[in-house]
Amino acid sequence: VKRPRKAPIIDGPKPSHSLEGKSSRYDIYPKKALKA
Repeated sequence: VKRPRKAPIIDGPKPSHSLEGKSSRYDIYPKKALKA
């Protein structure tokens, strides 16, 4: 989910990863776990 860099995390499950740029942030919410 693309969000403004300093925006709060969306309510619900926390993102598994977060990538930050200069002005935006990508919160990554996987749909299901990947098998190793």
